[in-house]
Amino acid sequence: MRFIIAFSVLFLSMFSASAGEKIYYGKWAGELATIKIASGLNTSEAMIVVTITEEDATEYCNSSPKPAPPTCVKYMMERPFPDYVYANCKTGDFMDFERRHYRFEGAYIPKAGETFETLKGLDYPKWNIRERSTHEILDGSHGAGYEVKIGIFKALCPASVHGQNYL
Repeated sequence: MRFIIAFSVLFLSMFSASAGEKIYYGKWAGELATIKIASGLNTSEAMIVVTITEEDATEYCNSSPKPAPPTCVKYMMERPFPDYVYANCKTGDFMDFERRHYRFEGAYIPKAGETFETLKGLDYPKWNIRERSTHEILDGSHGAGYEVKIGIFKALCPASVHGQNYL
C-alpha cells in the first residue's frame, strides 16, 4: 500500500505545475507567463499565481511576424495583467486569465451522428470544457482557445486529467 501511495505522489508530481514553469495565458504565439506560486493543486482550492518576466515579454515581442517596437518588452512587463487562475478540482469549475468561467466535464463524447471513427484526423477536443456563461462546449479549435483552457485546467488539476479523481 505504501508503494502505491508513493508511486501515485511521484506520478502526479511529474504532471503538476511548479514555480518557474511556463503556462499559456493567451492563444497567440509567445503569450506565456512564469508560475510564481502553485498551491492546492488537485483540491477544491487550486490556485496558480504567475508573473510576466523579462524573458516572457521578450519571447512575446519576438514572436510577432512584424518587428516589435523597442518599447514592446517594457510595455508587456508594465501593463495590467490578471496574475492568477484557480479551480475547484472536485467540481471541475475553473477560471482562466481573462476571468471567464468554465467547467471541465471529462472525456469528449461524440455528438449525435459522430463516432470516433468519423472524427479521425479532425481537430476535436479530447476533453469537454463548457463555458459557464454560454453553456457551450468548446470545440477543439485554436480560435476557441481550447489549448489554453485545457492547459490551465491540467496545471491546476492534473489528477482529473490523468485518470485519477475523474469527474
